[in-house]
Order: sequence, then C-alpha cells, then structure tokens
Amino acid sequence: MATKIERLELTLDFILIGISTQLPAYKVCFELNQKLQLSLTKQVKPHPFFIPKRMLNADADLYSYYDGAGINYRLIKNKAEQGLVVPELKQIDYLLCVHDMQGKTTAINIYTKLKTYKQFLGVFNCDVNTLKSKDNLYFDE
Repeated sequence: MATKIERLELTLDFILIGISTQLPAYKVCFELNQKLQLSLTKQVKPHPFFIPKRMLNADADLYSYYDGAGINYRLIKNKAEQGLVVPELKQIDYLLCVHDMQGKTTAINIYTKLKTYKQFLGVFNCDVNTLKSKDNLYFDE
C-alpha cells in the first residue's frame, strides 16, 4: 500500500543577518551589545538543531536579549562542534535573528551599523524563507 507523506511548510518572520568573523562568541556579543545597545547573554539551554545527513541532533551556542518593546534578538553560533546550523551558509560564523513583533526594526539599520565594525569580515542580509534548513532556526518562544 502506498503511503503519502505531507511536509508542513514553515514560514519564519524575522530578520536574519549573517556575520563572518574570526572573533570568539563573547567578543561578537560585546560588539553587538555596543553597536546595537543590547545586552546579549549566553543562554543555559543551547539551541537544538538537526543534521539530516548524519541523522544527528546537535546543539549550538545561543545568546539572546529581549528589549521589552517587542523586539527579540538571538545570536546563534553557526559552526557548532557537531556541524553547521545552516549548511547553506557555511561561510557565515554567526547568525543574528531579530524578531520584531511591531515592525519597527529594519534589516538595513542593523546591517549598516554592523558593517562599520572592521573585525566583522562580512555582514550579510539573508532571506530566511529561501533556506533549505530553515527548520533549524525555529525557536520555542
């Protein structure tokens, strides 16, 4: 008997900015805190993700900050010990996810502020919904 498998399509509504740098995570957080007036802190519970090629559940370091005005910032280290959170973005070291519930923040504002820092080798604006592994960027609120 033939079986039919249906896949749910996940739509994510946040700004995703990729950062390439050789800096360790604590320095990246410090710079983001300075440039964007944040208070990113490392979360005790890491960000879980799945690596389909190796059939492996893995964890990545997660830093987050909620500003109280409806904007949630999350920084994920893309290159975890077990593999990449988003394999399509293998040149990206960190992923900054900005979930703005009120629509006040724009990617261009954040992008231009981060582009001025010389230790960031590259700052990229990424479209979340075109990524194959966007399921790895899903957060339990």
